[in-house]
Amino acid sequence: MLRKMVLTATMVLGLALAAGPPTHAGPIIYAMAGAGNGHLWAVDVGANSSTLIGSLKDPVLGDVGSGWLTDGETPDGTLFFTRRFVNDIHVFSVKANNIHVTAGVIDNLQDRGSTALSNNIDGLTNGPDWNLYLTAYDNTNAGAGPVNGLYRFNPNTGRSSKVTAFSAQQ
Repeated sequence: MLRKMVLTATMVLGLALAAGPPTHAGPIIYAMAGAGNGHLWAVDVGANSSTLIGSLKDPVLGDVGSGWLTDGETPDGTLFFTRRFVNDIHVFSVKANNIHVTAGVIDNLQDRGSTALSNNIDGLTNGPDWNLYLTAYDNTNAGAGPVNGLYRFNPNTGRSSKVTAFSAQQ
């Protein structure tokens, strides 16, 4: 059950974008589009315009390949990303007001730690407790627990914990 990513967005109010124009007409929404190609966009709601910021560079694997899933943002303006279909899925971050782009590549993502999951995850969202939440299915890392489930990732400690397992029964 693979879902095609069309557009995932989170909203940020009043943050200036390092790669974008110095001022914005309205709130900025950060979005990933293109079925996981790793392109990060800034959408200026007030100006009804969008700007490609750049492609995400994975600081663990060192490439700008595919598999980028989604982005999320905490109230302090930190953007979070994950990359699926790899053997060890990590969470990455960058401050929205400190994005560094070289030749179209965002090259200052920080590795926040391994989720202890592998293969396929879906849906990264920020919780009110400042933790990140994601779902895993077809997880091939047997040491991480159940194949399907909801996981909590603490970006400060770099650790995941299982919230609940999903049943394959309907």
